[in-house]
Formats: sequence, structure tokens, C-alpha cells
Amino acid sequence: MSISIHIITENKKDFLPLLLLGDELESDIDKYLERGELFALYDGDVKSVCVVTDEGGGVLEIQNIATDKRYQRQGYASRLIEYIAGHYAGKYDKIILGTGDVPGVLVFYEKCGFTPTHRIPDYFTTHFDYPIIEDGVTLKDKVYLERKLRTAMEETNTNKNEPLIFKELPKEQRKALQKEFAGTAESKKMSRTLIIVAVIFGAVVITGAFIGIMTDHEGFFATFPTFFICIWPAIISQQKFEKWLAEEKNIVMKKGKKNAKADK
Repeated sequence: MSISIHIITENKKDFLPLLLLGDELESDIDKYLERGELFALYDGDVKSVCVVTDEGGGVLEIQNIATDKRYQRQGYASRLIEYIAGHYAGKYDKIILGTGDVPGVLVFYEKCGFTPTHRIPDYFTTHFDYPIIEDGVTLKDKVYLERKLRTAMEETNTNKNEPLIFKELPKEQRKALQKEFAGTAESKKMSRTLIIVAVIFGAVVITGAFIGIMTDHEGFFATFPTFFICIWPAIISQQKFEKWLAEEKNIVMKKGKKNAKADK
């Protein structure tokens, strides 16, 4: 079953059981749920949710991100973050988030493109009347991280022919396949340049032959075979290259589908 991501605008409290995995207090969730955008990732049923708020000045904040305990560590949260980053690219400058000082959690966010910026000492010990424990770690400081978003210009310059399947992949896999895909596109540009050069060369030969027409009519008839001798190898090479390029793109697409399937 394919993955789909939706923005939820009504009955947001229906997702409260999942949201409580990311935030201990319902009263805290109530502070941002209605003013924020709620994203839900479905793979059959809902697997992961995320609430993002506009903090002004081109800054977004992930207030809550949580995945059903039965489906954690299967790539759903990272896929949701990549979708959200793409959704807001060109509209906002960056996304920030605050989390507990837990090594595994911080490594996860860094893999998703976030970098630590600052921390609030003793946040969890002063904000809660009871210990908050995550991955066996009793939370104390709150660590803030941020991820820069693509500008409008960068978004425009993103490969428009990039297969949609790439957008479903984690960041590292996506980058590797983007590079491969861009390589085939660059090769296509090069081949077109070569055939244009061959056509220009053939035109020069024809022009030179026509100059001789005034004194030698046989030069006129020699022009056409000379032209085809120049241009024909380029035409054949272009046809072979187009076939190879199609095969290469097909291989890259298959890799993308295979990686997306494996990451579920």
C-alpha cells in the first residue's frame, strides 16, 4: 500500500493519542494544535503525525512529531520531515524544533538535516512535576535545532524532471539518486552539444563546396555526400546515446522504488 501525507484541518483532536506520544501534556498540545498545521502520514492507517507552527520572521517550529509505537524506526518520521521541508521550501527560511538531550534523538534529527543551535538548561525538571524519561534518559535540558529551507530560487532550480518517488526517500538516499539522475541529464546536454557542433561543421563543408560551384559544377554534387559523411556518425551516436540514457534513467528509477519500498 502506498504512503500518502495529508494536512488535517478538521477534528484535529482525533489524533490526540498519537500526539501525546510526542508531548506529555494535553494542555501543552492545546496551545499549538489549532494554530498549527497538522500533517498525518498514512500507510494503510495513520502511522505518524507532526504539528508545525508559524513563529514569524520566516521561522517554522515543529511542535510535535510522533509515530505509532508499533511502527517506529521504519522511516515514517524522517519521510514526514522531508515532505514538510519540501512543502514549505521557498515560503519560509527555516524550521526549528526543541527536544530532550537524548543522543539517539539528536542523531536522528541531524540525519534529517537539523543542526543544534542552543539549549534551555533544566527545562524538563522545572516544567514538569515528575521525571520525563526517554530512551532510558531522564530529561533535563531542552536542545534546540534548526534546518534551513531551500529559497524560492533554489526551489525553482530544483530538477523539475526529478521522479516523484525520490521525494519519498530519506535525505541521504535521495541525494545519492538525485546525483545519478542529474548526471544522466548532464550527459544528454553534452550529446546535444556534440550533434550541434557536427551540424555546424557540415554546414561549413557545404558552404565551402558551394563556393566552388562557380568554377566547377561537379563540386555541387560532391557537397551532399560530403555533408552526410560528416553528419551521419553524429546522428547514429545520438540515437545510441538516447537508448543508453533511457536505460540509465530506468535503472535509477528502479533503485528509487526499491529503496522507497525497503524504507517502509
